[in-house]
Amino acid sequence: MAEEEAAPAPEENAEATAPAEAGAEAAAAAPAEAGPPPSLWKPVLLSSIISIAGVVGIFMFVIKPSIESTITMAMDVNATAKKKAEAEKKKAEEEKNKAEEGEEKKPKVDESAGEIPIVEDGDNIVINPAGSSGTRYLLVEIYLIRADKEDYSFKQTILANSKKLKKIVVDKISGLDVQQCTDPSIRPRIVYQLKTAFQQVLGEKHPIKEVIMPTWVMQ
Repeated sequence: MAEEEAAPAPEENAEATAPAEAGAEAAAAAPAEAGPPPSLWKPVLLSSIISIAGVVGIFMFVIKPSIESTITMAMDVNATAKKKAEAEKKKAEEEKNKAEEGEEKKPKVDESAGEIPIVEDGDNIVINPAGSSGTRYLLVEIYLIRADKEDYSFKQTILANSKKLKKIVVDKISGLDVQQCTDPSIRPRIVYQLKTAFQQVLGEKHPIKEVIMPTWVMQ
């Protein structure tokens, strides 16, 4: 009798298990809890690194070579301009020095202007004609005129070679006899020959414009 009273009724067991099954079904039907949201720092950081690398690459391979090329070109231009300025300065200094030297060489009094005698004052040119046995003599005076007006040392060159010029005159005329020395037509030929011989002595730096023979006197 007692055992029959202790046993639960079937309806009570069903009511007791119903809430447990309902809880299990609810737990099974409920969605799983979502995990933590994905972090955004990694993509941002990675993107920043890529961007920085790109900028560095552009700078190293594009901008930097361009800057270096521009700097090199600017340095070349400056060097060329500097060399040109130095060359112009040097040329100006040379021209200035040349002008100053020219002024220094130019005498205050141009002693080479006009007619310059081939011998110093008091030194006469006396020649004994051929066949005269010393009984006749010819007195001559010879002057030279420069061809270059800037030849300020023309007179000094003549005086430095005076003995040579005088010897040329004596050698040219002493071969003439008295009759030839008195012939007026002989003088132009002698003047031409003397000019050629004188020019060889004075040299190309002292060109002769004219040889003048104002005195030709037979005694």
